[in-house]
Amino acid sequence: MGMITMLGFILAAISLIIVLSVFAINRKNIKKSPRKHWMIWAGLIILPASLFWIGYESSVLSFNMQTRSWQAAPGVILKSEVSGERAIHPAITVRYTAGDVIHSFTTDLFAPGFGVRSNRRDQAEKLVAEYPAGDTVTVYVNPDNLLQARIHPGPAWNHYLRVGLAMLFTSLGFWLILVYLGSRGEKEAFQR
Repeated sequence: MGMITMLGFILAAISLIIVLSVFAINRKNIKKSPRKHWMIWAGLIILPASLFWIGYESSVLSFNMQTRSWQAAPGVILKSEVSGERAIHPAITVRYTAGDVIHSFTTDLFAPGFGVRSNRRDQAEKLVAEYPAGDTVTVYVNPDNLLQARIHPGPAWNHYLRVGLAMLFTSLGFWLILVYLGSRGEKEAFQR
């Protein structure tokens, strides 16, 4: 995760340099009427933050892709229930043996935590029914850290969603800056 966070900082620094360059070029116009230049201010905030977000989420996605190469170990479902009052989710407790030591973990199988309450409950109940207590499962264990394990290796749907949202916000930041620069060019050409 450290390398991905570093990537986020590098992307944020690059975008900050770009945004500050745009700001320096247009600083006289921005200082005269800051309210009219809301696009550049929004771009100054959105672009570096979203590029950092892309770096962070890319590292999380990369880590989850690496789980596909983790070692398989036998496991048993100890407990499987629907949990939570407001944030309804499945709570599936799994026991597995790795390195001659018995370990356990609880997972929600990346069930969505949003939507109508009845839909979340239905989804949680379906997952609990798929993984009843006493069933055997294959558990994928991190060979470098035997305490990290999961039932399903690889990224879940929400990892891709977060990277996509970060890219969308990055596009929005660039778009705001480009629209601002384009409108500045049109005004200057019109005034001549």
